[in-house]
Formats: sequence, structure tokens, C-alpha cells
Amino acid sequence: MFFFGKKKSQNNKSSCEQPGVSGSCPTAPRVVKDAVKNIQDSVADLSRQLGRRLIIAGACWGTETHMVGLDSIFNVKGYLGDPGLEAYSEFETHNLRALEKLDDVVRACAALKPDVVIVSRIPQKPELLNDDLKQFEAAIERAIPRTQKFYKMCVSPRITNDEAIKLHYDAGFGAGTMPSEVVKEAVCLA
Repeated sequence: MFFFGKKKSQNNKSSCEQPGVSGSCPTAPRVVKDAVKNIQDSVADLSRQLGRRLIIAGACWGTETHMVGLDSIFNVKGYLGDPGLEAYSEFETHNLRALEKLDDVVRACAALKPDVVIVSRIPQKPELLNDDLKQFEAAIERAIPRTQKFYKMCVSPRITNDEAIKLHYDAGFGAGTMPSEVVKEAVCLA
């Protein structure tokens, strides 16, 4: 989600050199279009299986909010030709943007009865990130009835998927994540 610089992989190739990832190389638009087509097929299959659109809500809270990453995930344009959630008609997306109070985010998300909730958080003090994410996780679990199945994802340049899972989230995305990665994970979870 937070697209600062080129993402490096284990083998030290830039994101441009990775299969299915856009960048500045000449073949990137074709590769992205092929990857998007595969994702669109998966999203359409999921929607047919559910018999409805997948409801996805996203927000951040507090005074030091960070909307760039969340907007890129949700926005039709996405990032570097990689479309965001709003590009898929099979998703009912609700980008709640930045709300000042955690309770407002929880209330708004619960009212939507989402299948997937995505929260973004970048506190000024990095040591507060886990506490903030724990507070949201506990509050949303209380607000949404246990009979309603939903998935929680968090995005922050200071989080890894493993850390998110330890905090009782279903997925976590850190720096360099592309919108299609979030789309794929939403489809896999649902």
C-alpha cells in the first residue's frame, strides 16, 4: 500500500523485474494487464459463488492519519497501472477515509456489515502501532455480531503479515504492497 520507492525482493530484483508487477520496464503494461485479467476472473467467480457483491470497508483514524496508501488500494486508478478495489464491479467498496475517533470507524464499519475491513494506521510513534491495531481489532469484534463472518486486514508501512496475524488480523500489508495484492487476499479470504 505504501509505495515509497521500488520494492526489492529476496533476489534483489526491482519490482519492475518481478513477474506481474508494474514498473518502468517496457513490458510492464502487458504483464499488469495479464495479471489484472486473472484477478478479474477470480473476483467474478467469487461474486457468482456468493450470489452478491463482496462488501469491503476501509478507514483510518486519529489525528495522524495516512490516506495515500488506503486511497491507492481503493481508487479505481490504483497505483502504477495496478487497479484498486473500486475498479471491480463485483466489490461494494466503502472508503470511509480518515475519521478522527476509533469509535466512529468501528460504528461506520459495523453498519455496513462488511465481508472485509481494511484499516490503515501510521502513528507518529512507531511503538504505538500494535496498541492501535489491537484496540481496533477488539472494538470491531465487539461491534460486529459473531454470527457475521468477516475478515480484518491492516495496512501500514510498519507492519508485516506475520505481525498482523499475531494481532488477530487475517492479513497485513506493509511498504511496497500493490492494490492487486490486497484484491487477491480479499478474494482468497472470502
